Amino acid sequence: MKIFLNSQEVAKLIPHDKALHIAVGLTLYGLGAIWMPIVGLILAVVFAVGKEIKDEIVYGGFDWKDLLFTIAIPIILYVLNLLYNTRW
Repeated sequence: MKIFLNSQEVAKLIPHDKALHIAVGLTLYGLGAIWMPIVGLILAVVFAVGKEIKDEIVYGGFDWKDLLFTIAIPIILYVLNLLYNTRW
């Protein structure tokens, strides 16, 4: 059983377009989270929804998978931040 994958094997699992959505979502979250994590999450979600609305208007196709790939990592990071950085 193989534990680690090389970059070519990962590229087969995640299409290039979806990898770009992951990178943009992570970047937007990181930029907003410098100030507050919720700002990073809102920034990633707003840009992801806005981009898909633009795609619907311009290209005639709203892609839920693109939206999911853009906001999944920011949501996970935000939840982890809530779980481990909350001060009671």
